[in-house]
Amino acid sequence: MPTLSKLFEKLLLKQLLPIIENTHLIPDFQFGFRRKHSTIKQVHAVVKKSSNALENKQFCCGLFLDVAQAFDKVWHAGLIHKIHGVLPKAYCSLIESYLKDRTFQVSYNGALSNWCSIQAGVLQGSVLEPILYLLYMSDIPTSDQVDNPMFADDTALLAVADDQEQGIEMVQQHMNKLLKWTNRWKIKINSDKSKHVVFSLRYQKDLPLHVGQSVVTKSRSVKYLGLNIDEKAKCNEIRAKLTSKYYWLIGRNSILSLENKRLMYLAILKPIWLYGITLWGAASQSNVRNSPKYYTSVIHTFPH
Repeated sequence: MPTLSKLFEKLLLKQLLPIIENTHLIPDFQFGFRRKHSTIKQVHAVVKKSSNALENKQFCCGLFLDVAQAFDKVWHAGLIHKIHGVLPKAYCSLIESYLKDRTFQVSYNGALSNWCSIQAGVLQGSVLEPILYLLYMSDIPTSDQVDNPMFADDTALLAVADDQEQGIEMVQQHMNKLLKWTNRWKIKINSDKSKHVVFSLRYQKDLPLHVGQSVVTKSRSVKYLGLNIDEKAKCNEIRAKLTSKYYWLIGRNSILSLENKRLMYLAILKPIWLYGITLWGAASQSNVRNSPKYYTSVIHTFPH
């Protein structure tokens, strides 16, 4: 993008953020692209709710949704309609002018397509992209019975009940209401990539959850914001990335120098290890360790 466009976006964002925060336009359960909100805090909220259900011998029924091409499918006319009701007129006019009359052309093997109008999608790499997406999703339906934790387009529906059938019904009713909203605003839910997990220590029936006409596959675990949460509300996704993928480079038989091994450990392995440590750090070894041989070798090589 031109330098002036980047500067304009930053200045506009600086003016928009106080208005959005003071008027609470973005719901509290949306953690994406917000200051003092992180992926770990959102995962912790999901784990805490499911863990409390387990302690009370209840069922926590979860539906983790995959939004297809979330940022590329933001409908410009719908976004402009929404912001006109919540932002000052001057800012609405600026954003409308910023989005309208954009065109694209495809080049392939020296041939050029005709110019086409862009009707959807927020600009990739733009500093306004995240906030425009959050404004577009800000009026997502809510329910007193179903929690709706979100991090940008990562969306979960969680309902706690004493009976599994009741919990599934609560999630299904909310999903039906959510589907009407997504259809209205041209948002597509990818049912093939969505996951259905029931967190409980009790016996579970094989009850279906539907997204439209499609049945969401029931799973024993779900990967949510980089951490794998199983049906017992335990996080155990820390290890596969660390073992066979890098051991040949940092193991005892590697020809790399100790200095280079340490650099690779600090730059690649340690951040993966530390991510989510507040959730899995106190877990039992059986839930943290995947391949003891690799872990032992790495830890002995780099104790600090």
